[in-house]
Amino acid sequence: MKNKKIWTLFLAMTVPAATGVIAASCDKTKNYEAELQQLASNITADVNNKETITSSEVNKEAIILTYNTEKLNVNIDSIQTGSGKVTVNLVVSLKEKNELKISKTIEITGFVDLEYSNDYLNSVIMNIEALCNEKANIELKDVTESNITFSNLNEKLYQIKDLSIEHLSKTNQLKVNYKIGYVKNDKQEFISREKSTLIDGFLISNEHINNLLNSSATSYTLIDVSTGMEAQPRTFEISYFAIDDGTFDLRLNNEEMFVPNNLEVLFKYDFDINNETFDGNNVKMKVSLKYNEYTTQEKDLLLNHNYLAGINKDFIEKYLHLTLDYTGKDEKIVTDFVVDQAITDADTIAKFAMKFRVNDQDIDATSYLAKWGLSITKITPVQINIENNNEVTFDVVITNDGTIGLPSEETYEFKINNFKAVPELSDDQINEFISKLKVETRLFSDEISSNLDKAILYYTESGQIDDNAVEVTDELLAQHGIKRYNKESIYSSTWNVETNKLETTINIWTSQSETPTVLQNDIITGGPQFEAYISELNIQIQNKETKTASDITYQDLGITIKANTALTTPHDFIIYLSIKTNIKSTEETELWKQGKKTLEFVFRNNITGQLYKYNKVIEGLKPYEEGNTEFDLKAQNNQLVSGTLAPEALVKIEELFTGATTDEYTNGYIKYVKETGGNIKLLFGPSKSKASNEFIGLTFDSDFLANFAASKLLLAKEHSRASGQKAFAITRERNEQGTFTYSIYFKLSDTQAIPYSVKLN
Repeated sequence: MKNKKIWTLFLAMTVPAATGVIAASCDKTKNYEAELQQLASNITADVNNKETITSSEVNKEAIILTYNTEKLNVNIDSIQTGSGKVTVNLVVSLKEKNELKISKTIEITGFVDLEYSNDYLNSVIMNIEALCNEKANIELKDVTESNITFSNLNEKLYQIKDLSIEHLSKTNQLKVNYKIGYVKNDKQEFISREKSTLIDGFLISNEHINNLLNSSATSYTLIDVSTGMEAQPRTFEISYFAIDDGTFDLRLNNEEMFVPNNLEVLFKYDFDINNETFDGNNVKMKVSLKYNEYTTQEKDLLLNHNYLAGINKDFIEKYLHLTLDYTGKDEKIVTDFVVDQAITDADTIAKFAMKFRVNDQDIDATSYLAKWGLSITKITPVQINIENNNEVTFDVVITNDGTIGLPSEETYEFKINNFKAVPELSDDQINEFISKLKVETRLFSDEISSNLDKAILYYTESGQIDDNAVEVTDELLAQHGIKRYNKESIYSSTWNVETNKLETTINIWTSQSETPTVLQNDIITGGPQFEAYISELNIQIQNKETKTASDITYQDLGITIKANTALTTPHDFIIYLSIKTNIKSTEETELWKQGKKTLEFVFRNNITGQLYKYNKVIEGLKPYEEGNTEFDLKAQNNQLVSGTLAPEALVKIEELFTGATTDEYTNGYIKYVKETGGNIKLLFGPSKSKASNEFIGLTFDSDFLANFAASKLLLAKEHSRASGQKAFAITRERNEQGTFTYSIYFKLSDTQAIPYSVKLN
């Protein structure tokens, strides 16, 4: 039998079955990709010591990759460097499926962004400063290079080179000189330029302060504190230096040693009470230095300047502490002294003694000061204060006769207490005292109720209120030995309208009775009002029948005023002040036409300060008619001004009318000034404050100027720009020739129909 081939037929899978196999393969690939991405995300890259190198110095071999897995193949494809960073481009795959690869980029930063050059080092060293952290505890002379540190120095990149120091003892400063270079060995050829830093504030030892005091190079400048400048020797008396009141300061100078800014120079005047000559030469002082908490010993100092000779008042009061005493004051009644009355009794003056105490020595001031030509020439009590241990204040004049210094006199104030108390008055003496009390009655009854505070109670020996009368006060009663009285109200006054009397209740008592005393006083008997005061007022006017009321001025009047003698004391307190002659009103103008004029007199009550006006009508004048006075005639005939206006004055007038909208226009301001000698001058300008221009070339009539100054002229043209202005102005009008005329218009009364004009050009 023959062999037969046996074929095995493999039938292809159906389509659904094949699709399932492909899908399973794709899912596995995606899983690989996801795993690769996840593992690659944990890869990091870095460079050792990157803070000491630039990014441009990095190569692939310097890159350190870190990933915590053995499943990856990681290769550096390329790197980019610059701008202080390195960009690493990686190719990453799984070892299990190496054909599956991804790219990853990592950026490494933190490199030094520097250049290797001298110029770059020069820019770096600008921010590097030398320091001495121990300076507050170390003296300059002890500082070495080892004490120096540097701020802003990156020691991983740069190093200090050529370090040197200089001790500047005059300024207590250390000068540090240095350069910088790179740390890298292969960059040593680069080096910066030299920089110097000054360090101050080193410890100042007590020894240094002592050396300053004792140095032969130390000198002192006397400073006037009020000016901050060197005191001029001939400005101050030598005795000024004894007074420590901040007048002077000493400034230490030393060109060879350091002088701290906060060094204090302490000094005092080494006053020798027995040997001082006060001649202004050789001011002897004790000087010491204070620095922080340390003060040196004192050292003698001599200022060899010529100061003013003499002893001044401050020295006597503040340094010598001059005092005044009185021998036997326990026997001298305090009120024996009369306030403001100089003591002239030789025995009394001899009991005053001056003394002072200096350097624990009691000095007889009278004999001591006499050596320098100083002596008491006047002693005056100025105040008595019984409540303060019977104290008396004296003004004492001490005169310098010129023995040393210039002749002069000074007034000193001294207080001496414990004088003998004032004996208490007996009842009879108290009654006698009360009998000498007078109340101020120089008032008119119609004003007394509002002026009761002016009704002052006085003590008067003469029985009249005069310059010697003294107001009753606690001090006055104490001086008279009166102790029994109402201390809250010594007296009080009321006005009794029914009796027309001023009633004053005096609360001073005797030992037997506390019943007050009541004084009743008439107020200007027969004259309850001011009008009753004037009994006669005569006015004399020379040739008054030839003068109209408008012509009358104060200089024309002869006045005689007589008071009513029936009144008690009006002449004691009524004062004539002034007279007004230029009253203006319609009623007054009517009086003028009748040959009459009203004069207004002003009086003052010296007690209350009240002003009184008293009108007196004078008669017999020439009846006033508009236009018939001498002044009217001059105005009508254009005789109020003469001369020719200067061109420069005309220019100033024309400037007033810049921008004027009409031919007739009034503008400016005219005022008058009185010159030395009484001459009147007119000035003009755009306003009161700017009216400083003169009418150069013109001479105004004296009556016109007098009336102008006396406000007797009335405005006749209203100001075109400032309606209501009361001052005179200049009016511009176009004339027949087509040019402008400038004038001052005025009237003498409100009824004057046509105003007068003073033509200026």
